[in-house]
Amino acid sequence: MQSLFARGHKRESFVCPILSNAHAGLNQHADTTDAALRRIAIAVAAQLKTTGTLDGIREPSHIAKYHDANRRLVAAVLRWNLPDGKVVRPVRLVADAKFELGAPPTWPLYNLPSLLDADPSKAVIIVEGELCADAGNHVFGDIAIFITSAQGANNASKSDWTPVSGREIYVWPDADDAGKQYAKAVADLAHRAGAKLIKILDPVAIAGRNVESGWDIVDAIRECENNAEKLAALRARLLDAMRNAAEPRPASEAERWHFGFHFRETDDPEISFITILLSCGSNSTPNHASTRDDMPVKGTVLEPTKFSVFGLVSRERIVEKAIAKLDEKAIELGIDANTLAILRERLKKDLVRELELHALKSNLRAASQKKESETPQLVHGVKPSPEPVSLAEVLDQVVELLRRYVVFEHDDDAVLVALYIALTYCFDRFKHVPLLVITNAVKRSGKSTLLELVGHLSQRALFATSATAAVLFRAGDRYRPTLLWDEVDNAFTDNGDLKAILNSGASKSAPYVWRCEKVGDTYTERAFNVFYPKIVAGINLEHCLSDTTLDRSIIVKLTRANPKHRLDDASTETQPLARQLCRAIADCQLTPNLGVLPDRLSQREVDMFLPLLSVAAEAGREWYQKALNAIREHVQRMADEKLDVNERLLRDVLTIFERSNRESMTSTDITNELNRAEYEWADWRGGKGITPHWLGRRLKALGVAVTRTVNEKL
Repeated sequence: MQSLFARGHKRESFVCPILSNAHAGLNQHADTTDAALRRIAIAVAAQLKTTGTLDGIREPSHIAKYHDANRRLVAAVLRWNLPDGKVVRPVRLVADAKFELGAPPTWPLYNLPSLLDADPSKAVIIVEGELCADAGNHVFGDIAIFITSAQGANNASKSDWTPVSGREIYVWPDADDAGKQYAKAVADLAHRAGAKLIKILDPVAIAGRNVESGWDIVDAIRECENNAEKLAALRARLLDAMRNAAEPRPASEAERWHFGFHFRETDDPEISFITILLSCGSNSTPNHASTRDDMPVKGTVLEPTKFSVFGLVSRERIVEKAIAKLDEKAIELGIDANTLAILRERLKKDLVRELELHALKSNLRAASQKKESETPQLVHGVKPSPEPVSLAEVLDQVVELLRRYVVFEHDDDAVLVALYIALTYCFDRFKHVPLLVITNAVKRSGKSTLLELVGHLSQRALFATSATAAVLFRAGDRYRPTLLWDEVDNAFTDNGDLKAILNSGASKSAPYVWRCEKVGDTYTERAFNVFYPKIVAGINLEHCLSDTTLDRSIIVKLTRANPKHRLDDASTETQPLARQLCRAIADCQLTPNLGVLPDRLSQREVDMFLPLLSVAAEAGREWYQKALNAIREHVQRMADEKLDVNERLLRDVLTIFERSNRESMTSTDITNELNRAEYEWADWRGGKGITPHWLGRRLKALGVAVTRTVNEKL
């Protein structure tokens, strides 16, 4: 006990040494499955080190193993303790002795083999988290079998609860609101699985006092300080709590059914469409059906139906039609008459309330539109198309459109630009937004054309050529736009305010630029939010922007070529394409997904590319692979371009010598090779290339031996 609950130890340090489920040292694993688990753990640690999450490649502090009913290891949760928290990653078995990062479709219960082996009459206590289950089994294993579900309090429905059928179930929740919700969800899931008895324990009764938020079984055991009398008292209070706890009332059949009301507005604020869905879930609180994983939609009560938002007669007809459709759906789903009567009353009450709220919102929207129409608009929002569309198909069309009007120096950059355009519709879901830099070495290469195309396709585009910093501070803070800024090479020199907009706006954790403003006779501080997408264009911007700015940038280079179409022809394409993209992104459940990141990215590169890869992953495997290839190529190019001019020159001269298989070459021959299109030197001096004299001076300064002949310098 002393080694497990030493006073002052953090809760994360608890590891139970006697359970097969707990992590007893990776080097002790003998079978091939455990060896495979160790390999994936080290691989995940290496990835976390690359992203800067871990300070080194090390074994997890704790591995929670999940077995199926056949005692086969099928999944695990890897946990690394950090000074300021923890890092948790799920892995799943995908083949014999092979794991991959990610959660299984359905989790088995933690400690399932012990549950199946135990006497069916033995009590089962469900706690939050594997560490709590390990602690309970170690100290109170004679009282009950302690189990839990995977991935935290909000994901109880993702586990298979059928093994608790016929068992006496007690839920020991954490002492907080999340714990109460977890207990209610678990109680209902256990009831549906056929549990014999279900009780929710009171943490205050177990502790014998008022407890702090989050108090759980690990805290209860640690407070005993290895004192036998205190442990005995805790045991007695636990047994009393189990005897005295009341059984929660299971949700009635009617309480398990939920209505979802979905409105679609039209250009006319007086006309809308309504859809009503019926779903079945464990939570007794009504909720929109489409927002919960544990509430599968059972059917559509009312298909999209047009109605007059402010017309009382029209709204009454909607209610009558919805109730009639509910009667038809009840027959289809086998809902009994008593439940149907309750659902009819609830539908009528909820639908009348939802229609009234929608009318109020529409009235406010109409007033807002009137006000906006009376004032000039700096930005214009894109409205989603009415019909659902495939994100992958829309992105394909965007890439095809971009390649028709401009020529990218690296063709894969069109993929990055398309993903960045999609990001403008959902950037606020991510912690970082990179800067998109469009540049070229000479004029008339299409940077302004591309900037205009991106603006037409992006959400809330704000063109800001020649705008002052004061305007950008205020417009950006007010509209949170997609900022499109041309000719930055002329505006950026020694302008600290403009640099602050670019550099400070990359991170959601520090999105503000502070300035003083005059108010009356005094000055007051004001914070301007500059966290929003920004696209800048200019000539040779990689030489104009600071290293700090470039580190936050995705750099896209263009080449001069005759476009296939005039930009005027694009106007009929960009508007419907933008609306389709808006709808496709709105229909996605986009969240940052670290699992999509490739290996060997720096923390800065992770910040930049995680949003783009998350969007690509939503578009499907093919688009994810396209994005991955484009990012790898981009990262490699940027690494090469970070070499200074002398390092790049020596690299290219060495390449030319290796290709020629010659021991010496004239400076003219070398210059001719360097001025070929595949090398950057062809774009120097405004596209004229470098000269033998320039090459000779550079090489001599670097200590490269140069000798003269009668005709040439070698």
